[in-house]
Amino acid sequence: QQQQQQQQQQDDLWQIWVDPSSDELPHLAATLTLAWMPNRKMVTLWEQQSQFHNNNTTSLLPPPSILTQALQVSRQACTKVILPQLRQHLLSEEEDVEQTAATKAIK
Repeated sequence: QQQQQQQQQQDDLWQIWVDPSSDELPHLAATLTLAWMPNRKMVTLWEQQSQFHNNNTTSLLPPPSILTQALQVSRQACTKVILPQLRQHLLSEEEDVEQTAATKAIK
């Protein structure tokens, strides 16, 4: 019970930010970069970085429970936010190319 409370207190020290800005990045203790292929349900890139404190002797690494949560949140962001935006952009680009080709064919 006490160990579980300590773990919860440690977890409460961490926040998960999705897609931080370049101004926010210097203030983060750790970052996780993830590339996710939703159709294959496969992670193709996993990169972790963390800051060092106390004259580069102590690393601030998130606990495993936070890393697991960050993985889940990142996968959801890729699938539900980034992928639909990417698809929409690619489809609009394809429409632009088709319209340009049709215009050239008419001339």
